[in-house]
Amino acid sequence: VLANAKGQVMVMDWQACALVASWTACERQVTVLEPLGDARHLFTGSATGEIVLWGVAGERVAAYWGHTQEVRSISFFVRPTDGARHMVSGSRDCTMRLWDVDQATCLHSVLIL
Repeated sequence: VLANAKGQVMVMDWQACALVASWTACERQVTVLEPLGDARHLFTGSATGEIVLWGVAGERVAAYWGHTQEVRSISFFVRPTDGARHMVSGSRDCTMRLWDVDQATCLHSVLIL
């Protein structure tokens, strides 16, 4: 999976040297990509602060709003106690957010100074 400064995401089949899918994820730069872990979905973070969960064919699954500046990091994890799917994101707005992936809601936000 590749992204560029024009907001485009490209999914490649490296063994076949072929482009599998391509789409425009945002109006500005895609700043971070993170696979969901199932080989069928991925997160993008953008310069506008939006995080989106995509299917690898380019279908928009969910959007996560809360950051007000560029998203710089995304990490996906499954809580071992109950299997809940979560994501942690960090942004230039000096916040770190904990998200419920399935509900597309922010569970907690921390200001990092």
